[in-house]
Amino acid sequence: MNWILTLFFLAIVTSLAVGFYFLMKEGGTSSRNLFKALSWRVGLQITLILFLVLAYFMGWIEPHGGPLDAPPAAQTTTPAS
Repeated sequence: MNWILTLFFLAIVTSLAVGFYFLMKEGGTSSRNLFKALSWRVGLQITLILFLVLAYFMGWIEPHGGPLDAPPAAQTTTPAS
């Protein structure tokens, strides 16, 4: 599962870098290459989100406690009399 997510992130970052390259190379004029690179990035991000939702509902991934979750209540014991 981790390698699939890693591949998605690498593909998204690569597409973003290619889009940046075409933006700098052509000076911001209308560019089909820039449009295609950024369209790929958006498509990959939508696919990644849909894959994560599918993986959650299929039980392949499970959420874990976040930093805002309350810590478990401490159990107090009463001394035996």
